[in-house]
Amino acid sequence: MQNLHDGLVSRLNSPQAGRWLMYAAAVETVGAPVRADLLLADKVLLSPTEVWRHTAAAVLGSVVAGGVLYTVGAVLGLLGGLTLLQQFLGGAWLLDLQVGMQGYAPLLVVAAGMATIPFGVLLLLAGLLGAAPLWLLPAALAARGVRYGLMAWLLWRGGTRYRDWLARYYHGLTMVVALGLLLLAVFGLLLKYL
Repeated sequence: MQNLHDGLVSRLNSPQAGRWLMYAAAVETVGAPVRADLLLADKVLLSPTEVWRHTAAAVLGSVVAGGVLYTVGAVLGLLGGLTLLQQFLGGAWLLDLQVGMQGYAPLLVVAAGMATIPFGVLLLLAGLLGAAPLWLLPAALAARGVRYGLMAWLLWRGGTRYRDWLARYYHGLTMVVALGLLLLAVFGLLLKYL
């Protein structure tokens, strides 16, 4: 799969770079080992005048892929996936999870949107458990906008002096922020239901 990332890097200087960034963010969301943030960083450094257009393309690609995962989860729920999950996890635990997901799904999506893979997994689970999609779209747009927009803005303002630091630490930093927000959401759920 490293060839996929390298192939996308080679297409960043093409006129269709926005589409390739959208594709990279989408496949990153569904779990492929592609770092869309690094690809966006390279494109920001190559074309600083088009930073917001390319950032919007990455955000849109990730949110659309998340919407597809939500739809897959909803279809699995309609086809009996929830009943199967109930047999493995138990009825009371699954009901608590479903109530918590419906009440806190936007906060959980914002938290997971700062990270990579938990974002896709959480949207798949939200679809399976029947969380309202109307609240998830703005939450997903905001979370992915912050994830990609903050990095693009730092590079746009600071140029190459921030690139090495971002390449080393940005992914880990966003994972820590996401974990902190997820723990805050879980703590809120525990306080409410215990």
